[in-house]
Amino acid sequence: MGALMNNITNTTSQQYETKLNSNKTSKIFLSNFFLVFIIASSFLLVQCNNSSPSSENKDKSAWEKAQKENTLGAYDNYLEKYPKGKFSSKAKTEEAKLLINEAKTGNPIESFDKYNKRFPNGKNKNLFDPLVYNYILNQDSVELFDVYIERFPDGQYSGQFEQSVFDKVRTGNSSMDFSDFMAQYPNSNYIMDIDSLLFDSVKKYKTPAVYEEYLATLPNGIHRPEVDSAYEKSLYKKAITTNSADNFNKYINKYGRSNKVKKIKVETQPPGQKITLYDIYDSLWKRITSPVTINAIEGTRFVMKTDDPKYNKINRTYSVTQNNDQVISFVLRIPFKSVVAEEFTGPSSKWSINSKKDKSEIKNGSLYCTISSKQVQKLEKLNIDLNKDFEIEIKYKVINTKNKYYRSYFGIIWGDENKVRFFFVGANGNYNYGAQTGNASPENNYGYANWDNYSPDSDIWVSTGVFKPKDFNVIKIVKSDKQIKYYLNDKYIRFENSMTKYKGSFAGFGLGNITVEIDYIHVDQFL
Repeated sequence: MGALMNNITNTTSQQYETKLNSNKTSKIFLSNFFLVFIIASSFLLVQCNNSSPSSENKDKSAWEKAQKENTLGAYDNYLEKYPKGKFSSKAKTEEAKLLINEAKTGNPIESFDKYNKRFPNGKNKNLFDPLVYNYILNQDSVELFDVYIERFPDGQYSGQFEQSVFDKVRTGNSSMDFSDFMAQYPNSNYIMDIDSLLFDSVKKYKTPAVYEEYLATLPNGIHRPEVDSAYEKSLYKKAITTNSADNFNKYINKYGRSNKVKKIKVETQPPGQKITLYDIYDSLWKRITSPVTINAIEGTRFVMKTDDPKYNKINRTYSVTQNNDQVISFVLRIPFKSVVAEEFTGPSSKWSINSKKDKSEIKNGSLYCTISSKQVQKLEKLNIDLNKDFEIEIKYKVINTKNKYYRSYFGIIWGDENKVRFFFVGANGNYNYGAQTGNASPENNYGYANWDNYSPDSDIWVSTGVFKPKDFNVIKIVKSDKQIKYYLNDKYIRFENSMTKYKGSFAGFGLGNITVEIDYIHVDQFL
């Protein structure tokens, strides 16, 4: 009985627990059901609110406002507020239309860039292609050439662009030239056409400008050797006719290896002197420090100056000859006393020659001497000590010579009145030097030593290669430290030792069988 009651009790307890668990599950279910119901209701409510007549009206109102303004800014504002609005597609279409119309009347490059920013994959890009192409052609700007290719790498005009630009340059309807064109199209199909056109200009005009254009445009042109040669001749002619520093530099920089460019060594005593080189118009050419070798152009002239207060100033003109390895050598002196500085600016001069056979006259700042005698010496007693250092310099030009007598010459004489030393230059440019010996002859009535009566090519009369038959020449002697140095056109020729003291204080010039124009006579005593 007790066992039975226990079984009944256990059974009843289990049933109660099962019922209780069942009730809990029911409550949880009901609770979850109500939660889902509330969320779903809220979602539906939101959806109902979004699709409410009020939201649609705002979208439509914003669209109508954008349409009324009909500007990019207005459509941009609409799309910013309603990116998925009912009229967003239409707004984008209107923007595209505006940009295309803007490109037709304004700058199509800027319009295209705006379009491309808004519509990277836009279908209307091809509409901008011809607009950008024509705009760039009309702008005539090299900088814009790449713009078309950058924006339309496969554009319909990519093949025609080069031809259009070439036609404009060729017909002169462009501010660009062929050099600009070739810079943009180095592998152009029109190279041969350009070569022919530029070479025609070279043959027609023959000016430095057309030479430069051809050479700059076509560094490997068919006619380059011919044009280069013509340009070199043109620059050379300009350099020697103008004698300007700019043209010196232009020729030397371009054709420094030409055989017309000569190396000239500039030496001074003492060395290490700063010298400034000018052209004949006093325009600065270059500054140098001796000794130094410079390049200069055959046939040109330049001026050397120094302002070192320690020495006498130099102001010397040098004419470049055709010889190689030329040397300019001069001595810088302490202050000197000018004994003679005759420039022939007055109506008369003590250096004039007046006799029955021989005469001279002053005109245009020069002394013209014409002699009929075999030889003439013009000596003047000067206030000079020939046993101290001195310098005698004469600038002259040969006017003509006579065939009646054998030797034609002009030069410097100095020393005693009855026994002078001489430095003569023949009309052919050969020089001779020496002293009177007293052994006169029919062709040498002053008895000059080392005189040769027979052969004009004798070694006694030595060639220097710097004489200018049709121009002025400068002859000079310099006594320094018991030496006599001889110069012709500033080229040091030779020296000889002065073994004995000089007698007298006479100086002047000697000439024979010749007419000369003397530009100046300078005699200086160094202190």
